[in-house]
Amino acid sequence: MFCMAHSSGFTGLMGHELFHRRFWLHKLVGTISMCKFFYGHFVMEHCAGHHINVGTLEDPATARRGESYYKFLFRSSLSGIKDAFNREVERAERWGHSGYGLYNKVIFLTACQTFWILLMIYFFGQRMILLHLIYILLPIALLEGANYVEHYGIERKKINKNYYESINHLHSWNTPHKVTNYLSFRLQRHSDHHVHSYRPYQTLRSYEVSPQLPFGYETC
Repeated sequence: MFCMAHSSGFTGLMGHELFHRRFWLHKLVGTISMCKFFYGHFVMEHCAGHHINVGTLEDPATARRGESYYKFLFRSSLSGIKDAFNREVERAERWGHSGYGLYNKVIFLTACQTFWILLMIYFFGQRMILLHLIYILLPIALLEGANYVEHYGIERKKINKNYYESINHLHSWNTPHKVTNYLSFRLQRHSDHHVHSYRPYQTLRSYEVSPQLPFGYETC
């Protein structure tokens, strides 16, 4: 079970790569991969929140300097859900729909995820609740662990009351280690991913000016 949950974490890495693509089918498969461990909201929060607010206090997925992983895990996961939900309410109402109906993607994906769990309970019994809970929690811990390392303690300069400096190659931690880069679909070339979010993982570049970690993400 733990091996399956850990492999689901790697599925999340693939999902992250896919939902960043422009083609709708890639986005769909990437979203489904996140829904497997009840984290479908992450797609909206990551693209419309994290990639805009990274390195600021408005981004729950940026770890503050001195913040422990466990405190970050609690704050990032809960605030990510809240921010994604509120953003979807605004989007739905902007298009003339109820912000609290299925046009809200967070509500829609939560309904789909809940239906999936109920379906498993129906076929395999209530023992699936505990097993699936393990399957859900471990990938989330791994995913948020990556978030913790990627931007720990990094802050973008505030230019004025309303604007921060543009995102550049100084705003993410990177590492050139080959093995962990292969395992993580070059997620560790993270600065380039944020500057060019649609760039496929195999063409992401490494820059000497970017902050460098002494070890790979998995080790850190």
